[in-house]
Amino acid sequence: MNKRNVFLISVSFGLAIFLFGCIGNIIGTNLRQPKEGQAGTYSRIFDCPYSACFEETQNIITQGLKATINRRNPKKGIISALNFNSFYRNCISTTEIMIFLEKIETEKTKIVIASGNYSLAETVSAEIFASLEKKFPQKK
Repeated sequence: MNKRNVFLISVSFGLAIFLFGCIGNIIGTNLRQPKEGQAGTYSRIFDCPYSACFEETQNIITQGLKATINRRNPKKGIISALNFNSFYRNCISTTEIMIFLEKIETEKTKIVIASGNYSLAETVSAEIFASLEKKFPQKK
């Protein structure tokens, strides 16, 4: 093999690794729920069925916060949203919030909200949690 072939093979291999990483992000296979207590992560358990919490969370994001849902997977319990800049001025349109929903019991759902922009995560989680508490008050 000459030097040119080795170079082309090396570049092709590097490009393939890069593209596989990007494809994972695009199709959502690299989405992982953050660890409990991780900075920029907020969670709460609500007295609502999983499907109702999932739908209401989407409504709050799109109608209440005027953001855009760019990925959603009800089976995996994942919502990814961006464009919070009309609601929250200290972020750009591509700042992403990840929301993970988990069915705890028939009428209980855990919601975890995370973002690399900790302040945005705190503000968005407060809005979403307050709206969900109004819609699904805690049972005594």
